[in-house]
Amino acid sequence: LASETLKSILKELNYKNLDESDEFSEKNTTTEFLAHTIFQRMEAKVHEGLLGTLALSLDSMRVTLHESHVAWAAYEGPIDKGMKE
Repeated sequence: LASETLKSILKELNYKNLDESDEFSEKNTTTEFLAHTIFQRMEAKVHEGLLGTLALSLDSMRVTLHESHVAWAAYEGPIDKGMKE
């Protein structure tokens, strides 16, 4: 479930000039920013129950994006328990 959910999130971002999108206008779309954006979208899917009931017990999550074999950025944070239904 997580892989398919991640694929759908990445599909919205892949091969697009994000600086030209309304959603990201006036944002500095760095790799760090994108890792945080993906984290937020995955977190929302956890709370929607789209990753299964076991995912509801997650305390934290990490998103790592690799630009090359030496360049990468990550965002790690707690899963907001207040969002859970």
